[in-house]
Amino acid sequence: MRRIRRVLVLALSLAFAPAAGAQVPQISGDDQSTAARIAREVLDRRAYVYIDRDTILGPDFQAPGDLVVYDAEVRLEGSVPGSAVVIGGDLWIRPGGRVGGSIAVVGGGVYPAGLAVVDRDSIFVTGPRTRIEVETRPTGRDGEYVAAAQITPPPRPAFFAPAVGPFPTYDRVNGLTLSASANVRPTRRDDGPVFNVWGAYRFEQENELGGGVRWRAPLGRENLQLTGEASRATRTMDAWIRGDVANSVRALVLGRDYRDYWDADVLRVMVERPVGKPLIAGESWLGPRVGVQVSDDRALSTQSPWALLDREGLERENPAALEGTFVSLLAGTEYHWRATTSSFDGDANLEHALAAPGDAEFTQVLVQGTYLASALRTHSLRLYGRFMAPIGGSAPPQRRGILGGGGSLPSEPIARFRGDHLVFIESSYIIPLNNIVLPVVGSPSVEAVHLAGAAWTGDDEPQWVQNAGVGVIFALVRARMMINPADRPATPKFSFGFYIPQR
Repeated sequence: MRRIRRVLVLALSLAFAPAAGAQVPQISGDDQSTAARIAREVLDRRAYVYIDRDTILGPDFQAPGDLVVYDAEVRLEGSVPGSAVVIGGDLWIRPGGRVGGSIAVVGGGVYPAGLAVVDRDSIFVTGPRTRIEVETRPTGRDGEYVAAAQITPPPRPAFFAPAVGPFPTYDRVNGLTLSASANVRPTRRDDGPVFNVWGAYRFEQENELGGGVRWRAPLGRENLQLTGEASRATRTMDAWIRGDVANSVRALVLGRDYRDYWDADVLRVMVERPVGKPLIAGESWLGPRVGVQVSDDRALSTQSPWALLDREGLERENPAALEGTFVSLLAGTEYHWRATTSSFDGDANLEHALAAPGDAEFTQVLVQGTYLASALRTHSLRLYGRFMAPIGGSAPPQRRGILGGGGSLPSEPIARFRGDHLVFIESSYIIPLNNIVLPVVGSPSVEAVHLAGAAWTGDDEPQWVQNAGVGVIFALVRARMMINPADRPATPKFSFGFYIPQR
């Protein structure tokens, strides 16, 4: 039986092989991408199995060399010792399926399962703005046709072009900050190095001018990139509580600022492997990074800028920063996991200060993650967690976090808890009300929410606080009513904010 299967597989391979006078795959166009180059090299070798119809290649399939998929959907369960080229089709690599070389996608897609044997750093796809035209036409000779793919690359990016962002911000230490930015591409290629240059004017700060440059350059192997930043800017550890836009609107209209700040001149150089490929069910991805940072930190004082309703809310004292130069080693990783009805996105960061003012050398770890899952058809569950702690000693004031206020624990005053140790967990169960459709905002959802957290410094005893309540979510807007179950009597607190759907 095994011998019969081998004979059938060999016959299948010969049937799909590029026979003279049958099919002549071609790639034309002035595209110099890695995917197009590999595809041309495979066609030039003429040692490939050619498939132009929907096919399942079973576990016993063994290609003699490369594989070319043209305008078809192919499921690979067997083995391809060479490279694979997809031209205007789809290649699904099932668990146990194997491609030993590179995979080039010229239109279409490739979808390796989590247990497929492939080198994910050797999957190359033409650019998202590249136009692919696939056409099968006869050559005029009996039984022969040309399977052609015409590649039209997008226009080369400009050497210098204005960029979007950073957007204007408003806070209690700078007042209004206006920014402008531009991108510089020395090679005028989308996959080449890019420098983002920006400038900022901070109306209420002594050092009004800020700005800098960020860069990203591919290193040419294993999807690694050299990234970095040289800038003067206002920093915060609390952007997870309120993003720039939401915090600015709150500060300008309601006079409430949910973040603490310090100013710093920073030079940072990193080597990282970003998560750049789409994830499918059952697959996970790590995006590690490592580098060094030099930071000259300065304290900022509260400036009490104007607010529409309540200026007193912007007079909250901004904690002093430990001023001086810090030299730190940085390491971390992103982690992304996808399943059919759930997902997880996390990030871990480690900072080890090699040099710091006085005896403030420290090591600090920061981990956060979000788990999302579907429940009961249209319902969804969301869990968010954030953990921060020093490893030995204490972190300086500018490396501490806060809890309290509408963005974290609504039952408590803003920044009631502060420390270099921080634990915060938010869980919410969301039920869409699809049978209700309102003008402009569409269908709302309701949610049940539970919050728990604490922040403290050193050996202090943490004071844990819980909040529980309900909320209503509209398009881009969320309102919650929360209570602290330990309070007697329990006093409801309301919070409002922007809501960006996660699924």
